[in-house]
Amino acid sequence: MYAEVLKLVERVRHELQPIDAKILNHSYLQALQDGRIERERLRLFAAQQAYIIGSDLRSVALMVARASSEGSRAFFLELLEGERAALNALESFTAAVSGPAATAGAEEPLPGAFAYCAFVAWLSLYASEAEFAGALLINLPVWGGQLRPDGGRAAKQLPAVRLGRRLLHAVCDSSAGLRRSSCGCGR
Repeated sequence: MYAEVLKLVERVRHELQPIDAKILNHSYLQALQDGRIERERLRLFAAQQAYIIGSDLRSVALMVARASSEGSRAFFLELLEGERAALNALESFTAAVSGPAATAGAEEPLPGAFAYCAFVAWLSLYASEAEFAGALLINLPVWGGQLRPDGGRAAKQLPAVRLGRRLLHAVCDSSAGLRRSSCGCGR
């Protein structure tokens, strides 16, 4: 099972390489690294992230409640803690770009932020644990790479690789009738 899931993930990631390359090489990221993004655009980014993280917190919390095994529950709890840490970091960022009177999430979400949140919320309600974890497994290395100070360009994304392995274990844990020891992952 593990090998089949890994092959599927690698195939989808391969198919997404052109899109990932556009994301990783977007001019906005270079402008951000060069300090050429205006404060107002950074405020907009903070507001959108507040909306997204708040939505992700609710979606992941629902996955914790829906988890069918202790391994899946532990994985989703870890993910939930990551979202809380992101929210705490965002509060500092928002204060730095907006001043002390800033209210995170005060702006309406842009269509892309709304669509992303709606999709993740739908997954948390109707998708299996494996489908939810799989969606993250496909997307996280590119997005997570952008959260690194070097934009993920200078070094391998080892934290994303470790999280990917935990996601694969969550997929194996949540597969009907499949025991962790029989998923082929060696655990």
